[in-house]
Amino acid sequence: MKLKTIVLSMVTFLILGTGSVFAQKTKILKGKLDALSGVKTLDIEYDYDGMTVGKYNDEAKYIKDGIAKRDDKEPGSGEKWAKAWVSDRQDRFQPKFETLLNETLEKAGVSASVGDDDATIKLIVQTVFTEPGWNIGITKRAAEITLNYIFIDKKTDKQLLKMEMSRIPGSTAFGMDFDTGMRLAEAYAKGGKELGKYLSKKAFK
Repeated sequence: MKLKTIVLSMVTFLILGTGSVFAQKTKILKGKLDALSGVKTLDIEYDYDGMTVGKYNDEAKYIKDGIAKRDDKEPGSGEKWAKAWVSDRQDRFQPKFETLLNETLEKAGVSASVGDDDATIKLIVQTVFTEPGWNIGITKRAAEITLNYIFIDKKTDKQLLKMEMSRIPGSTAFGMDFDTGMRLAEAYAKGGKELGKYLSKKAFK
């Protein structure tokens, strides 16, 4: 009976931890990939405004409830978590995204970075949905994010192309991603990698 329980727990762990990997989708919402023909540099900007989180339509409510939940268990821990929730974007998520994006764009001779004033095209990486996931040892759920990629002509401020990459999974090998920020950082890394592959194959070929 004990062995059966252990096996069932392991199966559940694998299903919840990796089941979202195959759900990722990329689609063009507006414009055409031809608009990026000849582009060699991209100026990146990140946007988290209006992002929904899990079952919450309002991120502010998610943070408020998250602080209260953690303070109930350990007074003072809520604010620490809330600060990390925001600071992880610049400290962990964005560097991961850019590193993997540039690695996959390298063969196409294209680079992307924040604050590239010489670039004629701005890439706005807009996070529209975040599922933090969880890992409690016996069971886990991979993180997930949905990103919009918006390409703007910096001279005219005209939107050239808008893409959606939905349900990008984030987790680490061997199930050691107990930290929410770690799981989400992996999701952004995958988002950057998959965007780079997609553009290299379809836009910068």
